[in-house]
This record gives sequence, C-alpha cells and structure tokens, in this order.
Amino acid sequence: MRIADNAEEIVARWEWFRRPVWGRAEYALLNPLFRQLLAGRASCLYSGGALGRSALDLAQNVNCATLVHLPSAYGVERGRELAKSRNLQCGFIAGERAEIAAHLPHPVDCIVSPNWMLEPDWQTLKANFSAAFQALNPGGVLAFPSPQRDRNWQPLLKMFDGWDEDTVVWHCRDGAQACVCLRSKATRENDFADVKYRYLATKGDTAQIDVAVRRLPAYWAWSNVVELAKQTGFQEIDSRDFPTGAAESDFSALAIIRKPGGAAPSANSDGRLFAYADF
Repeated sequence: MRIADNAEEIVARWEWFRRPVWGRAEYALLNPLFRQLLAGRASCLYSGGALGRSALDLAQNVNCATLVHLPSAYGVERGRELAKSRNLQCGFIAGERAEIAAHLPHPVDCIVSPNWMLEPDWQTLKANFSAAFQALNPGGVLAFPSPQRDRNWQPLLKMFDGWDEDTVVWHCRDGAQACVCLRSKATRENDFADVKYRYLATKGDTAQIDVAVRRLPAYWAWSNVVELAKQTGFQEIDSRDFPTGAAESDFSALAIIRKPGGAAPSANSDGRLFAYADF
C-alpha cells in the first residue's frame, strides 16, 4: 500500500480510469447557480478538482471565456482531452489555488468553485482568498458553497457518523485491469473527520493500493467566510440558498463575495479573452 504524495493526481488518474462507468459530473447540480452569476460577464475561472468535468458542463452552457483550474497536471492533460472531444475552447491551468493569479493571462470577471472551502488549514484558505482577489477584475465575484448564514457545517459530522465503516464508491474493469474505490472513516477527533479513499487495483498478477485522505470541513462556519473575505479585501458578502436537490441544501448555501469597484464590461473590444483558450 502507498499513500500518494500527490493525492489529487491519484484521484484524477483513477477517475480517468473509471470513465466507462461515469455518471453525472460530481458538481453538475451547482451549474445552474453558477450560470446565473455569469450572465453578462465576459470571463470566468472555474476552480474545481480531478478532471474538470463539471467545469466543461458549465462552459458548454455559458457565453463567456472559461478557464479551468485543476489541482494536478495529470488532471489538466485529461481535461484538455475532454474539452477537445466536446469542441470546447477552454483554457486549463494546474497548481495550488494560492498561485492562480500568477497563471492567469488576464484577470477574470468571476471565479466559481464547488469545493473552495474543502481546505483544513486557515492560513492556506486565507492565501486562496487573497489569490482570488488578485485574479478578479474590479467588481468581480467569487462564488462557492459555504455554510448558511449564521450557521456552521457541524451537520457534516452527523453525516460522517452515519456512514458504514467501509463503503464501495465505485468499481470498474478495463481489459485486464480492475479497480475498486472504497471510502472509509479514518479518524474522528473533536470536530475533525478524515475520509480515506482506497483504490484497490489489480492487473494480471500485480496488485496495487493507492490511498488519498480528505478531511471534512465541519469546523467552518459562515462567520469564517465573512472574516476571510474581509481580511483579503472583499467588501460585499451575500449568499443564495441552494435549490432542492443541490448538494447538502439543508445546511449549505452559495456564498457570493464581491471585489470593490465597478463591474467589468461584458464586451471585449481588444480581443484579450482569446488568451484564455487552449486552441
């Protein structure tokens, strides 16, 4: 067994392997809310995970230049393949969220992310907010799922406690190679809940186990979102309730925070937006 040095790459590689059994993209239910925010805007950065499948679903249904940020270079490689197969002219960048501003050819009007708050470290999260502020045009917005106003994500712990110790998330076979993804409850201390994903793979006589660990962000509250936003320069802070059926709608909402300044024009007279696309 090996615990991956780059858990994000491990997840992306096995997500790509299981593409014969793909269903709906993981965060696709959030895209209707994201589309509302993008109406009339010229450019968007979607900061997601794994292969960017939900980002491509969004890009296919909006009229703005779209750049996709993924945590692993492998995910970007495969994401570009998916975009090409769907005839989508999206740009891709890889790396830490704290570095996104340095990788953008130009600031964008909107940043959306389905998993922005899934970060266990305050200082890292603050650096991510700061990077988003730098990456936005004046009047631009950052939007992501967060706890509802004046609430927290403690209900995530009840969800965690209700899980079986081991659950098969998916299984897939491609020729001589097969893989089973297991989700396990690893530890539960105070407000922390670690989720272990084990990829049990076989190919002929060879066996391999890869492990990626995630921590549920049960300790974040709406007050943390407000504090992080204000500390990094954002001013207007709002939220929208999720429609029925969107993820964790009973205790989550879409946070929308705005950078000071006038909104960027929707027209792009100088053609700079072509810099966002991988042609």
